[in-house]
Amino acid sequence: MLNNGNSIHDLLELSDAFNEHFSNIGSRLASEIHVNENCPLYVDYLNRTCDCRFTLKTTSVSTVFSLLSKLSKTKATSLDKISARLLRDCADLIISPLCAIFNQSITSGVLPDEWKLSKVIPLFKQGERSDLNNYCPILIIPVVAKVFERITYDQLYSYLTESNLISSCQSGFRSLHSTTTALLEATDNWAYNIDQGNVNAVVFLGLQKAFDTVDHDILLSKLKFYGADGISLTWFKSYLDCQKQRCFVNGSLSSYRPITCGVPQGMILGPLLFLIYINDLPNCLLNSQPRLYADDMHLTFADHTVSNIDSKLNEDLSRVNYWLTANKLTLNTLKTEFMLIGPRQRLSTFDSSPSLEIDGAPTSQVAFTKSLGVYIDQNLSWNVHIHNLCKEIAAGIGVPKRSRAFVPIDTL
Repeated sequence: MLNNGNSIHDLLELSDAFNEHFSNIGSRLASEIHVNENCPLYVDYLNRTCDCRFTLKTTSVSTVFSLLSKLSKTKATSLDKISARLLRDCADLIISPLCAIFNQSITSGVLPDEWKLSKVIPLFKQGERSDLNNYCPILIIPVVAKVFERITYDQLYSYLTESNLISSCQSGFRSLHSTTTALLEATDNWAYNIDQGNVNAVVFLGLQKAFDTVDHDILLSKLKFYGADGISLTWFKSYLDCQKQRCFVNGSLSSYRPITCGVPQGMILGPLLFLIYINDLPNCLLNSQPRLYADDMHLTFADHTVSNIDSKLNEDLSRVNYWLTANKLTLNTLKTEFMLIGPRQRLSTFDSSPSLEIDGAPTSQVAFTKSLGVYIDQNLSWNVHIHNLCKEIAAGIGVPKRSRAFVPIDTL
């Protein structure tokens, strides 16, 4: 493993290197953001008045017992070494004191520090295994804390949905929404635009370490804007403050490091808080239609001329860049690309391609791309997706085929 050009072989040094890398991602990326004096502030995009109020309510013994009874006995154990199996088997004995602790936390607005200590496991994604940037942190928090987070999550999510506060453009981490519904909605819209004689210009945007770079002060300000009252807002502040983590690599635990920004993956509340953080992104757009699935997003503008596509999309891309800067998020330019989607005959009439850019960096045009697990091509023919799917199936079939001479037919 390489860290700042130095090779690391000792497991303790390696776990410390991972922990330092993960804990500094957000602050490092935020420090690299250049803020223009003319750039709007994040509050300028919160343009919807919210008259609702959210208050965390105390829970009941029956709710705690129900959650403990549903715990998976195979759930990973965190640093406190209290297993889900133990909590589930002893549920009838501990529900009353545990419920009292939960309610004391809600009424006082303070989350116990012991429930803010996490074990982090680096998960390899892709690329060079020796590069720390090719790993994402998966947090394992105390099982008791997960049970408590589920109680607060259910209350907050119910409030947001009943008050209709979550953007209709967002499909991630929402009940009755999925990658399937997001893709169906997008492709249906693209097909409709084609039927109207237009070409879809779709810009696929990727954020860099989005969950890890959420600014806590901005998040708390948005929670207040969406109606979180005093004591509930204090609880969320306590939830975000003083988070600490230790990294676990091949049996070796690093020292503790504080988490000063981000809503790390692995928590129950984290994804919902992230939705609140980016919920106002569509407010910055004037021309294009946004669709989001968590931090995956694309913008669609349909027209029949290159000049209109060029001007309207570049205007919105500039606005997206302002929004990202105001909210201290960073665009991953390597994952940002655009595609013209339409019938072959219509695309052939375009004598040039739009020249799109964001923050001065040109956006490359592609003939196909992978979005939410599905390959989308410029003609919506699905040929690229079918081809790749067939390759995966063929590889899977190849294993029993090559072993048919050595394995009994029943096993095959």
